[in-house]
Amino acid sequence: MTHHLHWAIALPVIAVIALAGCSAPGGTTPSSSSGSKATGDQGDITALEAAAKKEGSVVWYTEEPPALDDQTVAAFKAKFGINVQYVALNSGPLTQRYEAEAQSGSPAADVVTMSADTEFMNKMVSKNYAMNLSSAKLPVFKLNTYPKAYKQATPDGKGFVSATMGIGAFEIIYDTKTISGSMIPKTFKDLTKSKYKGLLTLPDPTASATIMSFFVNQAKQYGDSVLTGIAANKPQYFNTISAAGQAMVAGQGGITVPALPAVMAALKSSGAPVDGVLPPITSGPAFNVMLTATKKSPHPNAGKLFANWLLSKSGQDSSQGSIGISVYSPSIPKGYTPAWTPTAAESAKVLKLLGRSAG
Repeated sequence: MTHHLHWAIALPVIAVIALAGCSAPGGTTPSSSSGSKATGDQGDITALEAAAKKEGSVVWYTEEPPALDDQTVAAFKAKFGINVQYVALNSGPLTQRYEAEAQSGSPAADVVTMSADTEFMNKMVSKNYAMNLSSAKLPVFKLNTYPKAYKQATPDGKGFVSATMGIGAFEIIYDTKTISGSMIPKTFKDLTKSKYKGLLTLPDPTASATIMSFFVNQAKQYGDSVLTGIAANKPQYFNTISAAGQAMVAGQGGITVPALPAVMAALKSSGAPVDGVLPPITSGPAFNVMLTATKKSPHPNAGKLFANWLLSKSGQDSSQGSIGISVYSPSIPKGYTPAWTPTAAESAKVLKLLGRSAG
């Protein structure tokens, strides 16, 4: 089994439990909508909402960062008056915890969102711990407005095991004290120019499959020379994206890539002078929704209502904010590729082209 450890390399390992009902980010509380009835982009949720409110709460296991989780549960609470209890973990601990609880016969989570690990999700469906999402009869799918490209098919091709609630597209971030004007790159390929020599602080591609897939994807799109060109500029490598960004603003460089918006936001919040560019060719984690099987879920109707909202345009607009990107958004780069687990051969080739050893 493969696990994507993208948040393990972007932010410290976390385990957070919170109840919705707090203010939204920025200190404002989203306006409440009592008796929301059926809403256009969520489908006819009238019966599902009534059943969910009788259950009163939903438990959510998530691989997303707390900044996204907090605004998501606050927005859902404001919309439906239903509490969301969430546990935020990196993918390895999350999958281990979910599977162990399911095997014991007492799964605690109703909804799981994690980076595109369809292998694990299909395994949970095959063991009847989770449901084939296409059989969940979620109202949002009856509208036929959900982007088909973001449904993850089951092995037999007869349904889909999960669907994407938001993506994290890798950016190029830079220290504005060092990089400005014509020095601001537009693409990863730009960084092969000699003027960037000694200015690159990069996360180690071996830190996670998600980061490695970014480098693999860049080589596929621009050719192997893009990586040898990067290597010629003598980049410094760090164990996490956060560490690479912190080294950049500490004066060890001027540019960090790949980086996620959450990392740039954290640097900005600490007062660092940083900005970012979303390149036309990029990749990044896609956060997918999985539902616990109805007969095993502690709050099956509340879980379905929450999942349905997460997969609607209004739900994604509310939950993704400025950190994630809705799958309905026109701002997704045409050259975006969801992160995947590269093969051993692909990874070895990247390391060779960058002049780095696998150890």
